[in-house]
Amino acid sequence: MRSILNINWDSNLPIYNISQSELQKKGINSLLLDVDGTLVNRKSNMIPKAVKNWIIESKKLFSLYLK
Repeated sequence: MRSILNINWDSNLPIYNISQSELQKKGINSLLLDVDGTLVNRKSNMIPKAVKNWIIESKKLFSLYLK
């Protein structure tokens, strides 16, 4: 039986350096991303431009959920 969640891939890259096409090649079609401490520094409420651009592009390719 295939697992719904496969948590064995860690790219060690900032989110904006993760290739959306590589995610698609892996069969990924939905993303659940933690905002606090992952997309945004815990001490800030400003989204870095590179992260914002990555999210905008990802929304075109994936079902995207921000937590």
